[in-house]
Amino acid sequence: MVELLGKKQSIPVINIVRNQKQVEMLRQLGSKYVLDSSDPSFIKDLGAIAHDLRATLLFDSVCSRQLEEMCDVLPSGSLVIIYGNLSGEDQIMFKPRTLIANSLKISGFYLGARQRRMVCSKI
Repeated sequence: MVELLGKKQSIPVINIVRNQKQVEMLRQLGSKYVLDSSDPSFIKDLGAIAHDLRATLLFDSVCSRQLEEMCDVLPSGSLVIIYGNLSGEDQIMFKPRTLIANSLKISGFYLGARQRRMVCSKI
């Protein structure tokens, strides 16, 4: 969905998936930037592409321990929005120095709450 919205607004989207099969599927659908988070060069590649594109918004539905490393390579002033917990992790860590030095912001968004408000407002 984010890829479609990005194309509509001419905003490049860096898609992050968890295996090579998903990489191939998105590339066949026309996605230009697709990274496999299980690839050993994932963090380095994410940092390079994010800085090249000046990508400062990260939507995360997985919320794994890898998020700390991802934050380390985001451009300064980036916003991370966590909207899911597919990893099942109860806690993840962030380096305060990374957040402070790079002016990173982390926020949460629960899609279910928004859906309930929309349904209730129609009643």
